[in-house]
Amino acid sequence: YIGGQVLESLAPFCERIELGGSIRRQKEYVKDVEIVCIPKKIQTGLFGQESQVDPGFVQAVQMYQRVKGDPTGKYTQRVHPSGIKLDIFMAEPDNWGMIFLIRTGSADWVPREILQRFNRWGYKSEGGYPVHQETGERKCFREEEEVFAFLQLAYVAPEARV
Repeated sequence: YIGGQVLESLAPFCERIELGGSIRRQKEYVKDVEIVCIPKKIQTGLFGQESQVDPGFVQAVQMYQRVKGDPTGKYTQRVHPSGIKLDIFMAEPDNWGMIFLIRTGSADWVPREILQRFNRWGYKSEGGYPVHQETGERKCFREEEEVFAFLQLAYVAPEARV
């Protein structure tokens, strides 16, 4: 079980990490592994006033062959030795809910049921956060359920997101 192995290799360097995509939706056929994580940060600078992604996380991700992106950014794509694609999305505590929902999918369901509603309400995406185009208000969603509640939708279980 490749997803679990990759999760296990990255988990010690993450505040939070979960499998998304077709694995989370419990699909029979999985073509890639999607992971959403919040990498741990370490304090840097003379007085610890700055932070950077834990070098252990960077090193763990770099064990897998790079396709694009870097572990210090928002997204990186890697290849597991088995040939399976690994899509790794780095979130923050305040956008975890939104990123996890989007990266769980499905690719048809999210735009139709979630993103269209945000667009109708005047929001666009900036750095993984919905931002109101007129007021500039940025919405923070720490959990998926908060996105559903904000959009006045009943929660939909991952396996029903088709």
